[in-house]
Amino acid sequence: MDDADEELTRLAIAQALELDHQYLETVPAWDQARVDQLRRIGRSVAREFGWRVRTGTIDLDEERLKVWIVIVESTPEDQERIRERGEFLVEQIFKDL
Repeated sequence: MDDADEELTRLAIAQALELDHQYLETVPAWDQARVDQLRRIGRSVAREFGWRVRTGTIDLDEERLKVWIVIVESTPEDQERIRERGEFLVEQIFKDL
């Protein structure tokens, strides 16, 4: 992967973590380099924002893995923002019922 692709991956992970406190990507089971890269970038992004993350994989089947990166500890401001986002999403779900 070239530097431009790595930077796009970094931006995607940062945006997902900032918005939802999680990042998920399905990768081919044979592509351990991609798994390692996603986990490395996720940890790096977390350090930049002052978060702690956990990373891992789930076997979907013999051919695919799901790589996950989840924030387990963030700043008080981020915790409040994500709580407000959760409340907003719940309101949107029930607003039309």
